[in-house]
Amino acid sequence: MNAKRQFFISSLVLIFPLTFMFNSCLNKNSQSEIQKFTNSVWNRFDIPEFSIQVDNANQPYDIFVLFSHSDKYPNTYIDMNISFIMPDGGVRSRDYLFDLKDKEGNWLSARKDGQFEIELPVIRGMMFSETGIYRLRIENKLTKFNTPEIFYVGYVLKESPKQ
Repeated sequence: MNAKRQFFISSLVLIFPLTFMFNSCLNKNSQSEIQKFTNSVWNRFDIPEFSIQVDNANQPYDIFVLFSHSDKYPNTYIDMNISFIMPDGGVRSRDYLFDLKDKEGNWLSARKDGQFEIELPVIRGMMFSETGIYRLRIENKLTKFNTPEIFYVGYVLKESPKQ
């Protein structure tokens, strides 16, 4: 076998699996939105609310909170209440305490453009009961009236990977 043909076959053997893995990791069916805070301060009574369009109730979804802060953020965690308001008016609500630093005191997210952004896992494999518009509320449950050094909060909704 000549060298060009061997190189071509070897390239195909590598390219096809990599292309498949890359495409399977891309999630074309995802939604996200953020709410920025004035002066990088999240007032505890400023409760962001987002609309989520669910078109397939038979599909499991992974839901994350997007949280962006500076290196001067005063806590190692964020305490939130996350509520889903269903199209029929029903509400599902739960408190979450998310760590933002590891045991050594390092931020769990990488610094990018002077800020830290982390995807905090809320629910994996969530099944919605019906199609329609759901509302997602994210409440700051920290005891201070204003929490400084927070740029924005938001959500990411992705189809769960096929098992």
